[in-house]
Amino acid sequence: MQDIYLTFEFEKIKESIKEFSKTELGKEYISNLVMFDNPNDMNESLLNLAEMMSAITRFGPFPILTSANAILLIELAKKTALLTPRDLELIAEDVLTSQHITRHLSKLSDEYPRIKNIGSTFNDLENLEKEIHRVITPSLTIADNASPELKDIRRKIKKEEANLEQKVAS
Repeated sequence: MQDIYLTFEFEKIKESIKEFSKTELGKEYISNLVMFDNPNDMNESLLNLAEMMSAITRFGPFPILTSANAILLIELAKKTALLTPRDLELIAEDVLTSQHITRHLSKLSDEYPRIKNIGSTFNDLENLEKEIHRVITPSLTIADNASPELKDIRRKIKKEEANLEQKVAS
C-alpha cells in the first residue's frame, strides 16, 4: 500500500490542502488523512463533499476566521490545572467561532441533512465564553473582578502603594 502513497505523492497533496486550512485542528486532521480502503466510505465522503459544496455555493463560506486547537489547551488544563490568560482567550475565540458556525448552519434548509447532523453535535458554550471574557481583559490580564479575593488584594495593594508614596513624598 505504501507504493500507492508514493506513486500518487499523497504527502504532497496533503501539504497542498493544509494551506487552505484555517485551523490547527484542521491541519492535524489533514496530516492524518489516509486513502480510502472501502468504497462505501469513499461514497459517503463524496456525498458529504457534494452537500458542503452546494451549501457554500448557496449560503457562502462558513465563518471560520482562525482557530487554535482548544482540545490541546483543555488537555493541558486537565494535566496541570493551569492556563494562561492567552490560552483562555484562545478557548473563548474558539467558542465564538463555534457560535458563528451554529448560526450559519441555522440558515441552511433541510436539504442539507449531513451538514446539519454535524452541527447538531456542537455544544452551546456561550456561558463559558462570557465567563472567560468577564475575568480576562482585552489586554490579556486578569480583571480585578475575577474574584472577590483578587479585587480585595488589589485594592489593598493600591492603598499600600498610596501610603508608601505619601511617606516618601513627606
